[in-house]
Amino acid sequence: MADFGNTFERLERKYLITGDVADQIRAYVEPFCSPDRFNPSHGGYAIYSLYLDTPAYEFHEAWRRGDADRLKLRVRTYGRTGPAFLEVKRKTGDIISKTRVAIARESVAEAVAGFGVPLKPSAEAQHHLDAFAYWTSRTGAEPAVLVAYTREAFVSTIDNYARLTFDRDIRVQAVTDWHLLGLADEPWVTVDDAALYDDLQSPTVLELKCESMMPDWMAHLVRRLELKYRGFSKYGHGIDIMRSAARGLDVSQLWGLYA
Repeated sequence: MADFGNTFERLERKYLITGDVADQIRAYVEPFCSPDRFNPSHGGYAIYSLYLDTPAYEFHEAWRRGDADRLKLRVRTYGRTGPAFLEVKRKTGDIISKTRVAIARESVAEAVAGFGVPLKPSAEAQHHLDAFAYWTSRTGAEPAVLVAYTREAFVSTIDNYARLTFDRDIRVQAVTDWHLLGLADEPWVTVDDAALYDDLQSPTVLELKCESMMPDWMAHLVRRLELKYRGFSKYGHGIDIMRSAARGLDVSQLWGLYA
């Protein structure tokens, strides 16, 4: 689905929008962007992200506090087949740095324990694999929640790097093992409760990704549609929702936490 070993550093901005606004954005960016090469002709593609956290949920607590420097560890897969990507994602202010390396999906547990082999061996890929195993060992992180959604992606045809994505149908499942697609006998909880999103029904998460400064067309898009920047963590909200569901709380009661 993507390059086997990657390093990224970029600016990311997130917005919650309706399906109608997503349609306007698609039309607006047509002169500047083309669909990601992995997009089907319509509908986008499935992403599964297995997030790790410490037994005390320290990564989640850092998100809740809004720490300027925070870390995420996740295992990402695209659809039901193909490799798994081990990713270390760090947020410093608005800048996201991310490393990732592809491994065989059936070898995730071994790779996390430090015995993995990159699908495309290189010094860089091995370094990223070792770093993921290091952070997992150092923090005691283990599987915490699985987040699944459908992504539709577009890439700029006029910039060195600029990308926008629409994520929808977001759902989460509590996990305690390396289940990359979820468990058939466990329920998924959708992240579509209108009370969480200013009365947006089935919100779409728009992400704008670029180098250190937005290109003009992207900045103009934000101004023209009066998009309101709002940090949104699928992982952070997913953990809150799953922990609240386990305590028998109504998910809508979480709105006060996110305002």
